Amino acid sequence: MKIAKLLSQGLVFSLALSFIACGGATKNNQIFLENATLIPNAKAIQLVDSKADASTVGLYQYLKAVGESDLLLYGHMEDTILKAGSTHLTESDTKDMVGSISAIVGFDCGDMFKGFASRYNERHPASTVPDTTEGNITAAALFTNDAIKEGAIVTLSSHMPNFSTSKKLEGTFDKTYNQFDYSLADSYVLTGDCMNQILPGGLYNESFRGHLDMIAEYASQVKGSILFRPFHENTGSWFWWGKAFCDAETYKSVYKYTVEYLRDEKNIHNILYIYGPGSEASTEEEYEERYPGDEFVDIVGFDTYDSDPVTDEEGYTFQQNLEELVKLTDSFAKKHKKLMAVTEIGMSSSAGGGIKETGNKRPEWFTEIMNILTKPEYDCCYFMVWTNYSRNSSFYTPYVEEINKDGTLKGHELLDHFLSFHQDPKSVFATDQSKAMKIITAGKSKLPKVEPYSDISGYVTAPVSRQRILEETNLMARVNQEISSAEFRILGNEKEIILPAKLEGKQVTAVLDEASLEEIGKAPGGKIALYADKEKLHEIIVMYNVEPKLNNPYLVDDFEDYAGLEDLLSTSWIINKDIGCELSLTLSNQFVHQGDFALKFEYKETKHGWAGAEISKESDWSDCNALQFWVKPDGLNQKTVIQIKTKDGGAYEAYLQGYPEYSSSTDPMLVTLPFDEFVDKNGSGRLSIEKASMISGMGLWVNAIPASKAIDENGFVRGILYYDDIKAVYTAERKPVFERITE
Repeated sequence: MKIAKLLSQGLVFSLALSFIACGGATKNNQIFLENATLIPNAKAIQLVDSKADASTVGLYQYLKAVGESDLLLYGHMEDTILKAGSTHLTESDTKDMVGSISAIVGFDCGDMFKGFASRYNERHPASTVPDTTEGNITAAALFTNDAIKEGAIVTLSSHMPNFSTSKKLEGTFDKTYNQFDYSLADSYVLTGDCMNQILPGGLYNESFRGHLDMIAEYASQVKGSILFRPFHENTGSWFWWGKAFCDAETYKSVYKYTVEYLRDEKNIHNILYIYGPGSEASTEEEYEERYPGDEFVDIVGFDTYDSDPVTDEEGYTFQQNLEELVKLTDSFAKKHKKLMAVTEIGMSSSAGGGIKETGNKRPEWFTEIMNILTKPEYDCCYFMVWTNYSRNSSFYTPYVEEINKDGTLKGHELLDHFLSFHQDPKSVFATDQSKAMKIITAGKSKLPKVEPYSDISGYVTAPVSRQRILEETNLMARVNQEISSAEFRILGNEKEIILPAKLEGKQVTAVLDEASLEEIGKAPGGKIALYADKEKLHEIIVMYNVEPKLNNPYLVDDFEDYAGLEDLLSTSWIINKDIGCELSLTLSNQFVHQGDFALKFEYKETKHGWAGAEISKESDWSDCNALQFWVKPDGLNQKTVIQIKTKDGGAYEAYLQGYPEYSSSTDPMLVTLPFDEFVDKNGSGRLSIEKASMISGMGLWVNAIPASKAIDENGFVRGILYYDDIKAVYTAERKPVFERITE
């Protein structure tokens, strides 16, 4: 039975959380009767916001109960805003198909909610919401409230603009977000060192706060609770807050500051906070690397996409790898007493966008995913697929074209299969939970006490981790409660200098003066530690008195500038990998071209997997015509990708295994590839001199070849490559050159 049916029969009414569940169908085999308790009502819980309003506490309890049952909430991004199906039916493809919007409806405040006012007025002809930023915020909140009224839970993501390109405007403004023009760049603009400059003391903190003020204004108008997922997919490098653009400590500090600003300074108390990285982690230790901490997260999850799914007979592995990631994340959630969800998932096509119009090889995909997530051993409460932008663009769910005269539906080829997914007793849509959500949103559920995190915590906001400190520097930090004393400890070269700090409320400051810097000396692996009442709260790595090398615009890396320290290497070369794959980058002196070190690239991949590393390099290579690098092949001849990235989003690739000189050897070689050997994977042609003038970085990748003899009996390929002296050059030779290097 579906939840709504049980409600109408009066069979279930549980309000420890006001939750309705399938009678007798839950993991613990309880039968829920009116006024029964779904789970033991905890005397106390801990949330990020100890002042969370009643609806937010109730929603947390509800999601916890769903996770512990065999039910699963179905989510769809922008379910009530955009669609691929007929515009003559409802405003939701989900509602067209099953008569209900999704249980989780996603919104995004990217581009300052631009377009929401005009869309709202179009749907409500009597409405006159102004087409301004303030009006768009109001319209977004109105759309949100409409979804909540239909029984949905709302989640908000934020494709924030790159604040380094925001422009402060002249004049006086009544709203802080109106002081800036945020239209000049979006979240995919990767230049400007934005992430390292938005904490207090940073160049772009004021602009960042304006954007957070916009989010706070939206949240204050929402008549219910919000699952907020800031800085998502941070373990990849396609957003400016990604792994390639800040280290783990800086990411965590920015996340913490975001929470504190909304909760403590803007007094927003209707938010549950989500940590939603990508799918790169293969161990709990990797998952925890950028986790902001229990005090700042209510729900953990991950984003992942099933690219070009095939049949089992064709070697399908995505769902097997997915379950490994679910198992990992679920275990992490339970250890940290957090809720767990799959925050983004979906079928995607390499030909462009989401699911295919025709020829989809896994018609029961939605049910298959649900069956994994509802296994008794996992406590997943929801999954969400991405937006249906339009039928001519990309879409991630089926849709309805028209309703036939006999009442049947005509639409996408997966329509009937989605209807079967909806009819499964385990799937939950908005109408199924609408009565429960009405009680929760009204704040009428029986609630536990929410206790604050009592331990003292804090973090350094300036300087940021990995920064070079060459002159007198202001030190800044934040703590979560008022304290009696604090200090910064400056560490390097086995020396420790204690700097007593000034306290102003929860702000901690001190000055690292020239004399202290001189005493520490040159220390590439130096540290700054924050102490409160003699207890260490936070520590970051910095480089004292280490001058940067003169910028060589043509040199990508010769691996000599890391002082042999691999934690410094990891701040420049950022790993990205598929589910189930592993990649280790180390500095090696075993095989080198020149100098003391080369890059050792050691991978282990599933037969459909991939792994690689990227480095940022903003430069103009228009006076060059080739990329040169030293490499030692491993003889396994997997798809070995050399990638040059440009500021306009280009990703120009050359594949080494396609060259006989490379594929036939394991000897070290100096490779020179003309730029026109690199072709944009997105279809923009070969790398031209014009495009070479706007270089933003490069990547080294290995994609496993499923039919390769190098795949072992367990379905993995393992190999080691070495790289050195990667640089742009000018050459008179117009063909690729592979020069073998002999010792």
